[in-house]
Amino acid sequence: MRRNGATAGVLLALALTGCADSPEAGEGALETSAASTPPATTDASPSASPTPSVPSAAETFFPGAPDDVGMEEVAVVADEDPRRVRVVAWGSSSCPTLPDDVLWDEAAEVLRVTLTDATAYGDRACTTDMAPTTSVVELPDEAPDASGLSVEVAGETLTVD
Repeated sequence: MRRNGATAGVLLALALTGCADSPEAGEGALETSAASTPPATTDASPSASPTPSVPSAAETFFPGAPDDVGMEEVAVVADEDPRRVRVVAWGSSSCPTLPDDVLWDEAAEVLRVTLTDATAYGDRACTTDMAPTTSVVELPDEAPDASGLSVEVAGETLTVD
């Protein structure tokens, strides 16, 4: 019996040592496990994106929202590049809501953006948290620059500031 207790003690020590070497909160936010939750807002740049398991029309995406975006279900803001917009949508942090189609409607003079939902992830387990994800979307060639652009997304028509 004593040997089993010693073995259990060694295993516990090894497990705790492994936890001590874990990255600090906030480090490697894009490489964290699906169980972690990103901050509610961030001004992170879209330098790297995790690979989505669903098709996406976004050039890149990252957890969080620009500082000037509130708690709206969906928002569209200008990017530094006038030929791109940032689409902010709330959903599961492990199965983010992403643009899956972007179409310029010349007749209506509106950019139509459709978003994924949890069903796009199939049998993948998604966390039930609500977190914003910002997607950077390049405008179709025939669309005008982003400033003042009308964007229809999630049943709302928004104007890019």
